[in-house]
Amino acid sequence: MIGHIFQNPTYLSMAMDPRVGISPLEMVFMATLALSTILSNPNLFLWKFLKGGLANQLTFAALFINQYIAPVIYLLIAGTNWETKGFGPELFIFFGGVIATLGFLLFQAKMEENTI
Repeated sequence: MIGHIFQNPTYLSMAMDPRVGISPLEMVFMATLALSTILSNPNLFLWKFLKGGLANQLTFAALFINQYIAPVIYLLIAGTNWETKGFGPELFIFFGGVIATLGFLLFQAKMEENTI
């Protein structure tokens, strides 16, 4: 998504071969598949966690949004210089957000398992 927003050829894989990469339509299809998988599983821990109250919902929303917004904010502040090859810190910022979100949910699941 960062490659399409900022027209970065490294993230679009255009630097190696312009035919390689992912289109916005493919992203929509993958997101639809992921969303349908999550919504169709009523036993998913996430649903139990979100039913726990407004604080749980706001915490999850903040963590989830952060993993996508933080790299974009970094790129807007740092500027977009695609002269250098390779991936920049924005990729690691994204992965940090994903790990924080998953770690938080795993910790909450373990806490619930211990109380039962």
